[in-house]
Amino acid sequence: MVNLNTPYHKIDSRILEYDIDSVEFKFGMWITKKEFGQRLNQNKPLPKGQFFMSVRVVAKDIEITEMIARRLIKQFIKLDIIRLVSSSKNPKQGSIYEYLVQIENNTVENIVITQYEHSKSEETKGFDYDKQHSNNTYDNTVDNTSKKKNKRKENIYNIIFDFWISKNIKKHRSLTNEMKKSIDKSIKDYSESEILEAINNYSVMYNDSAYQWCSHQWGLNEFLVRKDKDGIRQIGMFLNDGSKYLNYLSWKSKNNPQQTGEKDIGDLMEQLMANREE
Repeated sequence: MVNLNTPYHKIDSRILEYDIDSVEFKFGMWITKKEFGQRLNQNKPLPKGQFFMSVRVVAKDIEITEMIARRLIKQFIKLDIIRLVSSSKNPKQGSIYEYLVQIENNTVENIVITQYEHSKSEETKGFDYDKQHSNNTYDNTVDNTSKKKNKRKENIYNIIFDFWISKNIKKHRSLTNEMKKSIDKSIKDYSESEILEAINNYSVMYNDSAYQWCSHQWGLNEFLVRKDKDGIRQIGMFLNDGSKYLNYLSWKSKNNPQQTGEKDIGDLMEQLMANREE
């Protein structure tokens, strides 16, 4: 039975902006539930808003790799949705984090009463609104939201495709439906900027004639969805903290230490958008 005197927690609105099938949305719901559960746990009391979290537990609970879990934690810290309070070397317990969304002093009981009173007040005014107008407004809102979402998806498709073409890897004549499907699969696990980051790093490695360990010419489809023998997506290995790219930087520092600087992905995107406008 629900305790009506239990305080509730707001969900950060930025979490709700993610697609419901994305790992960011699942992780956001997970930390909200985790913090709420911690407040109800009398055996391991923590200050309000704090909870235990480890990469291993996140990966297991929302069924992702530890690499993606580690990336999500870093991403949410950077967005100021959570912050690290205290590190722990105990993987079973995890480190202590704080959910930075403001915790309400209201209780579930107070909210229910307030909503009930508001509802009764509205009833006394009578239902003098036009139902047809209400339905039309709802339909228009849904339709506009759907159009905006589709337009954003098309923009993402074009940005990723154009960026790939600009990196001198493997040329494609046009953006195909198969490529769009591959982008859809990738965007569930990685952000748009991370996909561009991985493409950029792969192109640097592939176009470095002195580097012998990245000579395979993948197409965009293969690069986005290819997995290794252990079932791990290759794209993650080309991120700035990915194993393949780190190996390349290590090799580069030994062979040409003056050319190991990384370009910021934001600068690369601005350059790409400028090229598209020309």
